[in-house]
Amino acid sequence: MQFQVDILGVPMIRRKAVETTSLGAANAAGLAVNFWKDLGELSANWSEDKRWKPQMDQAEQDRQLRLWRKAVTKSVDWADEDVK
Repeated sequence: MQFQVDILGVPMIRRKAVETTSLGAANAAGLAVNFWKDLGELSANWSEDKRWKPQMDQAEQDRQLRLWRKAVTKSVDWADEDVK
């Protein structure tokens, strides 16, 4: 996660509940049947597990992003050749 945060240049917070798809569906259903009073009540159940902040300097971030783009280009070319 630290690498992604460094490349994107934005902080990230991971919540304690990792299965957010089913949790989102359950929360939406709970709101629909008035189990939850409002979004504020749902927010009270949210808790942080870990936080990351960008640490990479701009020159290294630019270099890593350039290398990533190069790798993506090579993988696309490889996939095209394999299909032919």
